[in-house]
Amino acid sequence: MVPPVAPKVLANLDGNSPGGSNSLAVVNEGKMKCKGKMFQGYAFNDNGFISSKAVGILNSGCLSSFAPTFANEVVNLEAPVGKGLFAKDVLHHVCLDSLNVISAILNPPVSPPPLPEAAGILMPVDQMLICMGFDSSSPLHAPKKARRAASV
Repeated sequence: MVPPVAPKVLANLDGNSPGGSNSLAVVNEGKMKCKGKMFQGYAFNDNGFISSKAVGILNSGCLSSFAPTFANEVVNLEAPVGKGLFAKDVLHHVCLDSLNVISAILNPPVSPPPLPEAAGILMPVDQMLICMGFDSSSPLHAPKKARRAASV
């Protein structure tokens, strides 16, 4: 017995799907059906059709930096984009103008590289001042009593 093949959910933007232009469809063994309820609750679903905002976003190509599936002519909304997220999740957050939520998950902030062992050793202040170009005759190196007397 052959296991059933999971259908691929596609966003067909070329207008050739049986449900009309920009319809959400499921492709299962070459057959297409309109599935408006499948994406119920997603911001890009407009009564079974992809909203005009989502179409504009997909056509702009700006989401291709998140996943290569957004660069395709037919976008697979069930394609994984990483960290447990799918293309439909990215498109949903883009339509809600909350892409920063997805960006933080997919691209965590880069932490600075660890310091080498030698960086833990501190340089004496006098040596640091000389390295910075201050010579010993500068007022910074004057004795504490002399600095106090000069400020009075």
